[in-house]
Amino acid sequence: MSLTAHKMYGPKGAGALFVRQSCALAPIIDGGGHERGLRSGTLNVPGIVGLATALDVATQLAPCSNAVDAMTAEYRTRRDLFVSGLNKTPGFRCQTPDGAFYAWVNVEETGANAEEIQRILLEEAGVAATAGAAFGAEGKNFLRFSLVSSRNLLQQALERMQRVSVKWRAAVAK
Repeated sequence: MSLTAHKMYGPKGAGALFVRQSCALAPIIDGGGHERGLRSGTLNVPGIVGLATALDVATQLAPCSNAVDAMTAEYRTRRDLFVSGLNKTPGFRCQTPDGAFYAWVNVEETGANAEEIQRILLEEAGVAATAGAAFGAEGKNFLRFSLVSSRNLLQQALERMQRVSVKWRAAVAK
């Protein structure tokens, strides 16, 4: 039986092969002597660790017959937490996305353009966002945030954004 990591959300280029003891195998490439002389070359340690992690997650989810529902509920919780926090940030307006992994935030009320807010967030808060103009003219006054992070990281990002929002609060108060 063979497994490949990328089919279970692990990294590409790592896999496993289970072979019966009674099955005789011959090496394809000579040299090195790895894996009882069946394989040569350097081990892909990060890939192997990624495969092991993917297997660990898969085995933890296996007993859960509603794994997809649980995962969907968790992402919905993260989305709601993040969008709520974004809407508490002065000058930010964000509608809750239906099923996306991104939140689009209108920053027009900050008094600064999206590129300037993007720069402030990255340089002064360590929070990455993408100016919406990168996705077309309609995105001019928007920032796009990824929702695919842990709740803890999303909460930290919101707190840091609140702290640096002082840079544009005066414009919002007018």
